[in-house]
Amino acid sequence: MFTNQAQAFTATVTGSSNTSVTWSVQEGASGGSITNAGLYNAPANAGTFHVLATSQADATKVATATVTVPGPAPAPTFTSTAPTSASEGQTYSYTVAATDPAGGTVSYQLTSGPTNASLAGSVLTWTPSHAQARIVNGFTITATTSEQGSATQMFSVTPNGNINGVLNTIDYNSSGKVVTPGQTTGVVAYIPTGTGSYTQITGTTGSGTFSVPNVPPGYFMLQVGFNSTYSQLLWTNASDVDFSNPVQGRTDSTRGTTTPTLNVNFTIPVADSVDQSYLFIPNLGSYVFLHDSNFPKCNSQWTDSFSWYFPLADPTKGDQTYVYHSQPVADLLNHTWTGNQLTDFAGSLALAKPDGGNVNFSGSMAAQTSNVSVRANISVSQFAALAGGVSPTFSGTSVFTMNVQPYTAEYYLNLGPVNANTDNSTIAPLVLFPYAQTGTDADLGDVPYSDPFPTAWPTYAAFNLIAHLPYAADGGTTPAEFWGGIGTLTLNLPTSGSPMVPMVGPATSIKINGNDFFQAQPSAGTQPVVSWSAPSVGIPDGYSLNIIQLTTVGGGVTIIGGQNTIYTTQTSITLPPGLLKSGYAYVFQLQTFKGNSNVGTAPQLATFPWGYADAFSGLVHVGP
Repeated sequence: MFTNQAQAFTATVTGSSNTSVTWSVQEGASGGSITNAGLYNAPANAGTFHVLATSQADATKVATATVTVPGPAPAPTFTSTAPTSASEGQTYSYTVAATDPAGGTVSYQLTSGPTNASLAGSVLTWTPSHAQARIVNGFTITATTSEQGSATQMFSVTPNGNINGVLNTIDYNSSGKVVTPGQTTGVVAYIPTGTGSYTQITGTTGSGTFSVPNVPPGYFMLQVGFNSTYSQLLWTNASDVDFSNPVQGRTDSTRGTTTPTLNVNFTIPVADSVDQSYLFIPNLGSYVFLHDSNFPKCNSQWTDSFSWYFPLADPTKGDQTYVYHSQPVADLLNHTWTGNQLTDFAGSLALAKPDGGNVNFSGSMAAQTSNVSVRANISVSQFAALAGGVSPTFSGTSVFTMNVQPYTAEYYLNLGPVNANTDNSTIAPLVLFPYAQTGTDADLGDVPYSDPFPTAWPTYAAFNLIAHLPYAADGGTTPAEFWGGIGTLTLNLPTSGSPMVPMVGPATSIKINGNDFFQAQPSAGTQPVVSWSAPSVGIPDGYSLNIIQLTTVGGGVTIIGGQNTIYTTQTSITLPPGLLKSGYAYVFQLQTFKGNSNVGTAPQLATFPWGYADAFSGLVHVGP
């Protein structure tokens, strides 16, 4: 027998009506144990032992059985190998096999494994759930021989899984938060092969959802909503992705079949020689935003006519119009800073804009007095120290703004720099900028200004070191200009002891195919590798690589011909096929940002505070 093995013994007594015996082990406990029924258990040590059967009718009558225990029972040997291929929702099966060197039988037990795995006889079955797909699942199977020899087989399976996505439009408007299922032209996952290329898996789309089947574990490039000009991409290893986009304005706005005209005529009580007037309907999103700085039309009377290319305004659907007027603020900090502040206001007004025809819109703005203030304490030098990472030739303008974002503070609705004159989704009742370029820190004290907008609309402070960066397409004579720079946008307003500071700096050591990012790339190929290191300031939540195609229109004017944005938490991206085409010049904008800790699963859900830092490449071409 082998150590710890059990064996039943029997004994026969003749010549007496009492045929019972008493069982014992001659060597005592060191020789094993035996029950009253004769079931002997060998000890854990090797040796030769003796089992005794003593007649209960006559104790002088004893029979002896010699038991030799050479050592432990030999362990079984597994002769099967578990398959490693599995897929979400598909039955995984493994038939276990093992042999007993001692010639006995083998039984199997699932010692550990996923909750929904089971072992019946020698067959292991498992249907991986979505939560178990694309992650490592460990198994342990124990084989036990009839002689009590045992062995374990340990293995893991990482099933391919489905990528499940949500694609909603989250609208903030006068009705509150409205979530509407979105639509997309398609979805595809690009799976890296490990040799610099990708294989492609096409997914399916539904109302507000999308999915891609059978995606292996690890990072992949997810492309959502692709056409010849625009797409959103995510370099991620997540199985559940939310590509929802929060925006301002109602979803049911419509444009006219003909182009109507709006005739504006508003009296301005506080006039100035350098004036600007605005008309804004936030319930229609960023579409309806008129900005007129044509003196004398914006002096004591704003009188002008505009072709209405915007969605039609309908006050019965909550479309309220705001008309306001700004002019220069008084000199600040010994005439080193100036700006504009809101001085006149009218709203909310029920402007109806039907399809076609002329609409006269008139009234009088009311002069405003300061009702709030902000501590304009700005660490300009910290922003200026990072300017070289935006572009080697970057020379930015420092702009401090107090902004009002209509309806919500749940998300920051405008990713990127804020320009008080052209950003159509926010209102800037106070704008400050230096008279001359300066990298000097400034605490302007408490700067009063007027904010007549609804108190429920959140107010945030923004400091942006920004500039126009010109780029001309091949053959273009007039360049396109892109806003770029470094900025911080926050609901926590600066104080005397807490100035505005950069949250993150630009990425460092940026390369395209190992070459300097800021230099021209005449032959980058269709799938270049863009790599970088973390910024020297701040810990970013993620990065976005904006790939901007340049083209020309009549007269050699450069315009954007297409734009694709890749979000990621990683520091290296190989572009998937189809984004770059021969015959075009491209600009790469690599933005470092902080304000979305879930960028790997929800890349467009930015929050306050929002910090960003851009880096703009030289011109990129596929080939000569």
